[in-house]
Amino acid sequence: MNLCNLGQKDIKDNLANYVQSFSRDAREIFGHFNFSEFVGQLDNANQRRRQSQPRCCATRIT
Repeated sequence: MNLCNLGQKDIKDNLANYVQSFSRDAREIFGHFNFSEFVGQLDNANQRRRQSQPRCCATRIT
C-alpha cells in the first residue's frame, strides 16, 4: 500500500492500516506526534463540513 491507493472512501481506516505497516520505530514516531488523533480530528471536521453544506438538486434542462 502507498499513499496513491488509499482510496476515496474509508480513508481514515486505510491510512491507519498504512501506518501499521511501518516498522515499530516508525510507528513510535507517528505515536509521538499523536498522528491517529490528528487524523480523527480531520475526519470529524470533514464530516461536519459535509453535513453543513447545502444539498442541491442538479436538474438537466434540455
